Amino acid sequence: MSINHLYHSWVEQLWQLRPKERVTRIRVLAWLVIGIYQSKSVHLSAIAQEIPSQAKLLSVVKRLERLLNNPALQVRSWYEPMARSWLQSAAASGEIRLIVDGSKVGFGHQLLMIAVAYRRRSIPIVWTWIKGARGHSS
Repeated sequence: MSINHLYHSWVEQLWQLRPKERVTRIRVLAWLVIGIYQSKSVHLSAIAQEIPSQAKLLSVVKRLERLLNNPALQVRSWYEPMARSWLQSAAASGEIRLIVDGSKVGFGHQLLMIAVAYRRRSIPIVWTWIKGARGHSS
């Protein structure tokens, strides 16, 4: 599937989920998702390299940073409909494999995440920050 086809299908899906959202935010978010998929990385510089653009790499990285730092982008309200859709399609296949991970991310804090295993990748479904100094949590 070509990158342009991926882009247009993601823009269409995002429009269905968020019909009143600004078109610029939808477009940049679609490129972010495609960049993550194509680069197999979450580093903005690697993502930006996969986005076809005549802009300089640094400009694309800054555009992605502005999107991610925008307070109008409410992550949970945007992500929940997609996560529900993924879980429903995974449940339709008959078997769901969940991955539970707790990672230390700083002094006294952990990231607890539950993801669905899909084609040798994990798709995060829910996550939260918890206080804890070690790799274990209650």
